[in-house]
Amino acid sequence: MTGVRTVLFVCTGNLCRSPMAEAIARSLSDPESDVRFESAGIHALEGAPATELALRAAAEAGADASGIRSRPLTPEIVRAADEIYTMTRAHRAALVRLVPEAAARAQVLDPSGADVEDPYGGSADDYRAACAHIRGAVEARMPGWAR
Repeated sequence: MTGVRTVLFVCTGNLCRSPMAEAIARSLSDPESDVRFESAGIHALEGAPATELALRAAAEAGADASGIRSRPLTPEIVRAADEIYTMTRAHRAALVRLVPEAAARAQVLDPSGADVEDPYGGSADDYRAACAHIRGAVEARMPGWAR
């Protein structure tokens, strides 16, 4: 194996979906894995914690997102990632506009191509539904990360 690989999850504000994806991926991966999981947001501010409902939904799914802080997506972050998973097709399009050469490394997280609905401002059930969607998509993608 040649070094650590970085898998990046991208959403809008890096407050709900991508932190849940990062935390879930970490919780499901082997601690000895050569894969590092990160997240960022297309319109994120720097340093904000995930929303309380995102933290709760992740915890209910067996993942701890409490240490994750938001950060804006930059060309440097995109270029440093080996694989990039966006929550929606619109996020992927925005990422490719930012760094066109990343198109081959960027996919929508859900292997079916479905968008993960944004729970921001919604109910606890909205967050649980988004988290369940993310967990299913992460589980489907995990075998490809275990190379």
